[in-house]
Amino acid sequence: MTNADAVASALVACLGPYDWAIVWAYDLPWGDRSRDADPPPDWRDYAAWRLRRGERRSLCDVPGHEFDANDDKEVGTVIRAAICMGWDAWVFSSPLGCMIDLSHDDIITVLSRNEITEPAGRLFELGFRRVLRTG
Repeated sequence: MTNADAVASALVACLGPYDWAIVWAYDLPWGDRSRDADPPPDWRDYAAWRLRRGERRSLCDVPGHEFDANDDKEVGTVIRAAICMGWDAWVFSSPLGCMIDLSHDDIITVLSRNEITEPAGRLFELGFRRVLRTG
C-alpha cells in the first residue's frame, strides 16, 4: 500500500483520546518474517523497532503491543507495519472509541458506537468506502 502512513495516521485518529492502546497481531498468514535469514526491508525495520523497545521475543510469541496515553506516533508505526506486512490485527484503546480490524486481505474494518466523522473522512479521502453492516 503506497499510502500506508496516511492510512495508519487516519486510523490512529479514529481511536480518539486514550489512556492506553493495544495493537494485537492475531494471525500472521506468512509467519514472522523478521526471523528469516534475509528478512524483507519492512520486516527488518519492524524487528529493529521492536528491539529498540526492548522486545527480543518473536512476534508469534508476543503478538501484543501496548502503548501509553496518546502515543500516536508509535501506534501508527505498528499499524503501518501490520498493513504493509499483511498481519491480521486488532487495534483498540481505553476508553474504547472504536475497534479496528486489519486484515491481510486488504480489508480494514472500523467499528464504533459513536460517529467518527472527521477521522473517517480522512479514510474516504484516501479511497476507502463505507460498508454498513446490519444485524
